[in-house]
Order: sequence, then structure tokens, then C-alpha cells
Amino acid sequence: MDYYASARKLLALRSSLEHIPLNRHLLELTRGEFFVLSYLNQKKAVNPKELSRAMSVSTARIAALLKHMEEKGWILKTLDSRDNRQILVSMTKSGKSIFEARYRETILQIAGLLEALGPEDTETLLRIEEKMVHIFPSAL
Repeated sequence: MDYYASARKLLALRSSLEHIPLNRHLLELTRGEFFVLSYLNQKKAVNPKELSRAMSVSTARIAALLKHMEEKGWILKTLDSRDNRQILVSMTKSGKSIFEARYRETILQIAGLLEALGPEDTETLLRIEEKMVHIFPSAL
């Protein structure tokens, strides 16, 4: 097998996916504001440094992102009761509502895509994606 030719084909396919609206929804849920909301939905309240590590971005980028999210009313910053020098970030009801609506919308779209692929291709796609998740951290 020519892995270089396959790599070029995969890169071209991934590039083409960037223009598909569903893929944009997926990327939105895994980056930026919606990543933060998703993370807070699981963790409740976190330190901005934890968000920085989870997103692999600078603390300055997180500070700017959190400022915009706070202005929108999606998050709340409070002092950590265990250490007044630390800030904790949590999701507001408004943030949770926005996140849940976008999440439901995206799940419905993905389910439609998977239904169009059919059961066999869906299982294959999920198996390969899961395998990539496990391989990539050690391969890089």
C-alpha cells in the first residue's frame, strides 16, 4: 500500500469536509466557546488553567474567551472558596440552555448522516475513529 498517496487522499477528503455545514457544527462543539460549555457541563466548575490545558491553548486565549462568554451571560467567574487567589468558572442557566440546544441540534444532524451511511458503514466509521483516538497520542 502506498501510505503517502493514501495520506494525500485523506488530507484532501478532510479538507473537503471543512465545507460541509454538519462538520462545522461538529468543530464548533469541540472548539472555543462550545468546548468550554461542554467541559463545564461535565465538570461543573473549573480553574481557567484547567481549560487552557484541556484545549491546548494559552491562558491568554482562555482569558479572552472567558471574557466574551461572561459578557454573553454563559459563564460565571467566582473566587475559589478554598483559595481566594484562584478563580473558578461555571456555566450559567443561559449557557446550559444554549449548549443543550446546539448539542441536540448537532446530534440530530449526525444521526441523520449515520442513518444515510447505514449500519455497516456507521460501525466501520466509529471503529476507525475510536482506533484513531487511541493511536494518535502515542503516534505523534
